[in-house]
Amino acid sequence: SVTIQMNWSSSVISKIDNVKLQMQKFLLFVFLEWFFDFGFVIPDSTNTWQSLIEAAPSNQMMPANVLSGNVVIETRFFDDDLLVSTSKVRLFYV
Repeated sequence: SVTIQMNWSSSVISKIDNVKLQMQKFLLFVFLEWFFDFGFVIPDSTNTWQSLIEAAPSNQMMPANVLSGNVVIETRFFDDDLLVSTSKVRLFYV
């Protein structure tokens, strides 16, 4: 299994009414996509989002040498429909 954790903070002056998160996993194309709605974020707060992804049974898994360097996880944070940030992580298996 894989755990992904993100921490973010809001400032006193920025009010965030409707935080949304979009996460896409790519292997040559988008093969998994999730959407999460968090709602209102308290000003001047620190927040944590955590996700646990369970592995498929070993007979259904792709070999690590095929996946390594070819899987990209893209995460986008929105305040309603306004894109606030984007991060991309490329996975390498060792």
